[in-house]
Amino acid sequence: MDDGYIKGIRVMLFILLGLGLFSCKRDMQDCESPAEECSCLPIPPNPGLGYSFQAVSPLLLNGSFSPISNNQLVLYTSGDMDNALGLYLHDSSTEESVLVYSGVIINDIEWGVNDWLTFNLTDNNVYKMRPDGSDLIQLTFNGNSNSPHWNFDATLISFRDNTINSTVIIDEFGQLVDTLEQVEFSFGATWNHPDYIIDGQLGELVLIDVGTETLHSIHSFNDDFSLHNGCSEEITIGTNCQSVANEIFYSHNLGIFKFDIDSSENELLIESCEAIRYRSPSINANQDKMLWIRQSDSLIDDNNIQVKRNLIIMDLDGSNEQIIEPF
Repeated sequence: MDDGYIKGIRVMLFILLGLGLFSCKRDMQDCESPAEECSCLPIPPNPGLGYSFQAVSPLLLNGSFSPISNNQLVLYTSGDMDNALGLYLHDSSTEESVLVYSGVIINDIEWGVNDWLTFNLTDNNVYKMRPDGSDLIQLTFNGNSNSPHWNFDATLISFRDNTINSTVIIDEFGQLVDTLEQVEFSFGATWNHPDYIIDGQLGELVLIDVGTETLHSIHSFNDDFSLHNGCSEEITIGTNCQSVANEIFYSHNLGIFKFDIDSSENELLIESCEAIRYRSPSINANQDKMLWIRQSDSLIDDNNIQVKRNLIIMDLDGSNEQIIEPF
């Protein structure tokens, strides 16, 4: 990814433009139930310069379950007329959200088992911060460190160094541990498996062995078509992954899937059309619930598309999908 693109995502307008359209885009008419229960209608390609995106406030951008408490999660939102843009700590037992950081955060936020968050700010450096907003600490200083991920015990952080096009590993204090010159993961990768970084690359689900710097392809996304009845002719690269033991939960524009590393069994949990997409997965402390950001696009007129994002919690089998209201 070039520097111009990385710099561009600092601007909130670019976030909206970057939501993108696909050639087989389908429209969902403001549906609050799972995608398979909704009627999707084709959205034709825009004949002009492209669609303008109109976001419904608050626009949920990403979130993360606490790996320690089942009642807490953090969410990053554009805010609305009564609530500022920033990072909020949400307590599901009280249904209250408290602003803990005001400002722009880029890429996903991860909450480690050491009770620290890690994320990027607009200077494209890696930071960590307590979930209550205290102790914001900068860990990298080159301005090209993106997509940080805690490892499974939150003693190490991996991130993409776009200066050298490699994966870099640092400890929790920012000290260099290793540079994986042969490995560059995507923005949707996860390192919460004890043995591997899990990622979706070039149409495949891969396990990245940090010790040997090798990639093991375990599943082709092309195989997902046999489980999907949608109109998509190609899978969008940009897969989001999470794992529990040897089960990998991932999403792309065909839906949410569960892949078992041991048996190689792949299961479609929730089918989505391209007007409904799921991203930014997180799994709770009890490992029985998943958190997703669900984006729903609907055609307003020939030149405008409405973008709505909801915070969704569901069981690990994809059932009991519920919307969490942040405010």
